[in-house]
Amino acid sequence: MDRRQFLRTAGSATAFSLGGGLALAGTLPGTGALHRLLEETPRERVAAELAGLVRGGLDHRRTLAALAVAASRRVRPFPHVGFKYHTVLALQSVHLTALNLPGRERWLPVFWALDYFKRAQEAERRRSGWTMGPRPAPAASTAEAARQRLVDALDRWDAGAVDPAVLDFARLAPPGQVFEVLFRYGIRDLRAIGHKVIAV
Repeated sequence: MDRRQFLRTAGSATAFSLGGGLALAGTLPGTGALHRLLEETPRERVAAELAGLVRGGLDHRRTLAALAVAASRRVRPFPHVGFKYHTVLALQSVHLTALNLPGRERWLPVFWALDYFKRAQEAERRRSGWTMGPRPAPAASTAEAARQRLVDALDRWDAGAVDPAVLDFARLAPPGQVFEVLFRYGIRDLRAIGHKVIAV
C-alpha cells in the first residue's frame, strides 16, 4: 500500500471522532477476535477492514489494545529491542498523539501504526517465522515467590527463564509492582541506546 492509498483508506475512517458510533459497539468483535483479524488479514486489505469497523463504532482504545496484542504475538523482540519492534514501542506515542489531534484526524496515527505492524509482521515472517508460543503453566503460588523467581532470572540475564517468570509475576501482582521491577532492571541495560527501558 503506497502513501496515497493509505491516506484514502484511513481518511474514510477519520470523519468519526474517537467516541463516535459507540451505540453499535455491541456488534463489534472483542479484543481477541480483533487482534486475530489484524494478524491474519493481508496488509493490502487490513486498513479497509479496520475502517469498516470504525464506521460501525469501534473506538481507538480497543483498536490499540488489539494492535498491541497482535504485534507482541507476531514480532519478536529479540535479539534487538528496536527496529521492527518499534511497532510495539510506538503504541503509547500513537495513543497520546491521537488524543491530542482534532476529531477528523485522530484515527490517522492509529492507521499508521496498523500499517507499520503489517510491515514488521511481514519482515518477521520472512526472516524467522517467529510467533509467540503458548503461555507456560504457572509455577509460583504467591506474588512474592513470583517476584523472587523473576529477580533471580534477571540477575542471571537468563532470557529463557525471564519470560515465564514475568508472566507468573504479572498474574499475581498489581501492575505497579511489576513495572517497578522491570523498570529498575531495564535501565541497567544500555545496549541499543536504552530501548529496554523504553519497552518497559
